[in-house]
Amino acid sequence: TSKIVNETTAGTLSSYFTDEERSNVSSLTVTGKMDARDFKFIRDNFNNRLLNLDISGVAVEEYTGTAGTDTVGVNKTYPANTIPQYSFWNSETHSVTELSFIVLPSAITTIGNCAFLGQKYLSTITIPSSVTTIQYSAFEQCSFTSIAIPSSVAELEACVFSYNKELTTARIASSTTGLGTFENDSLLSSVIFEPTVKEIDTLAFYNCDNLTTIDIPASVDFIGAGAFSNAHGKSMSIVVNPDNACYSSVHGILFNKDQTKIVYYPAFEKSYTIPSTVKTVGSCAFYNDAINSITIPASVISLEREAFREIFDTCSITFNPGSTLREIND
Repeated sequence: TSKIVNETTAGTLSSYFTDEERSNVSSLTVTGKMDARDFKFIRDNFNNRLLNLDISGVAVEEYTGTAGTDTVGVNKTYPANTIPQYSFWNSETHSVTELSFIVLPSAITTIGNCAFLGQKYLSTITIPSSVTTIQYSAFEQCSFTSIAIPSSVAELEACVFSYNKELTTARIASSTTGLGTFENDSLLSSVIFEPTVKEIDTLAFYNCDNLTTIDIPASVDFIGAGAFSNAHGKSMSIVVNPDNACYSSVHGILFNKDQTKIVYYPAFEKSYTIPSTVKTVGSCAFYNDAINSITIPASVISLEREAFREIFDTCSITFNPGSTLREIND
């Protein structure tokens, strides 16, 4: 059954439901005011019958107390205009809802950590253009097939969309992608970076083995260590916009602008000779398990931390005569 509630006082949502409705309502629309107590009520009631939730007309108010979505008995302040942490994932019982559809409030600015963690039936969501921050693991282990991150998002924390096993397409307009944002999204095959993207953080696409092409726009000025590590698709290639001031690509391999540093080798060939222009092998530049042989020219003077991470058992590394290597960072 369906139910529409106009909640005039935040924290009172439970009073609008009979015991029978808590067992039968499958579609719920809430307008008015909500706080963390109401999100907890939705999460922990309805016996997993609630499938559709529309809270687009809700204003989320601040709440301080022990009856919010966090651990029972913990006194905590839940900010206004924020989807509270653990909104739909119970951190004590690890239970989740069976929501398959949700419309978020149009004025929220933050989606809290682990808010939608483990929502395996949630296959689609629209992030409002008001959102500026998405906290860690907010959508980890959901079932999205595609996701679009709006340009309003200025802070994307760690592992926000990691372990989304059904995700195939991501369109990113946020200025940054956080640490491990799409880690272990094994079906992800299409990533579209809008020209508003400036940073691609460390391990952002770690173990996204189905990626075939990465197009880096001119706007990107930072790519973290191992951002695409182990992302060796069948014909993985990195293409950098020629107008980019910080990075370049040659034959699908990522370098800094003047090609004195190799940033990432996507392992589409089993054997590789580093060009003689290179002086530095970047951190996690060869962090993959698909390459068998690397030749390092005499021009290389520095190996950054974990430049050859996890490949020593399967790969031979040869230094050309006259090597001037002076620095190896562990």
